[in-house]
Amino acid sequence: MLGSNQKILFWGTPATAADCLKLLLKKNKNVIAVVTQPDKPVGRKHILTNPPVKVVAEEAGLPILQPETLKCPGIVEKIKNLQPEICVVVAYGKILPSEILNIPENFINLHFSLLPEYRGAAPVQKVIIDGKSETGVTVQHVVKELDKGDIILQKKLGIDTEDTTESLLEKAVEIGAPLLCKAIELITSGKAPRIPQNDDDATYALKITKEDGYIDWSRSAKDIHNQIRGCYPWPTSHTKLNGKLFKILKSKVSDNELLNLAPGAISATKKQLFVSTGEGVLEILEIQPPGKKRMTAQAFLAGHNLVGNQFLTI
Repeated sequence: MLGSNQKILFWGTPATAADCLKLLLKKNKNVIAVVTQPDKPVGRKHILTNPPVKVVAEEAGLPILQPETLKCPGIVEKIKNLQPEICVVVAYGKILPSEILNIPENFINLHFSLLPEYRGAAPVQKVIIDGKSETGVTVQHVVKELDKGDIILQKKLGIDTEDTTESLLEKAVEIGAPLLCKAIELITSGKAPRIPQNDDDATYALKITKEDGYIDWSRSAKDIHNQIRGCYPWPTSHTKLNGKLFKILKSKVSDNELLNLAPGAISATKKQLFVSTGEGVLEILEIQPPGKKRMTAQAFLAGHNLVGNQFLTI
């Protein structure tokens, strides 16, 4: 059993982690420092930008560690010198070596899936791409093997048919951050469970790449719609029209029938843009032409005369 004011070292990098850190601070948890990724160049001008967790930590006056690698000389000693009693990880972004995992007795992680399903780097993207209607969040003990640690707490979360990775992550953080606080309280009181995972039920969500965004129109409209949702806001889904690469940002499965049209064939009205697929029809709601801002299909059609047999291609 730990003291009531246990020392917490927070590990995280993106906005989702920053939101969790904010709640820990709001709940007066004793966060003694944070470990986050180094500042990185962002945008076309490559402006060096602080990760969101660093921004929150600076506002709170917390010490910040930003090692280029966890093999940097002295990083293990720096962490030991902080004497953390609990380490909390939320999307830190790097694998933690055993010599660091062994520093505190309690090393826990907030993972955005119902483990053992969707272990890995992209659980939210993958659950949407797979067309699932339910996911959840898990607070687990961290072990060396990928997301195999014993479970402390879990909570289910429904997925709407229009949810994107962006919107689902927001919902996951909304239920996950309080769950993380509850897990810390259970650890402090010595009542945190350790529920082993069943490896036979495990599935994996490997890191999403830009290639995952390319649309194959021979797939079903439903599958492509799920791909577009899962790849938003990054890497976004892409297709080519007349050799130029367009981003497809929002869509819906249509009840229309485009008879005798091959996958990728376009059918347009003045306001609506439809594409034939391997099974069913997809309506494109928002699109971004190369070098331009995102726009509705209606705005796009107003500036593009799609006449004749035109196709979207990989």
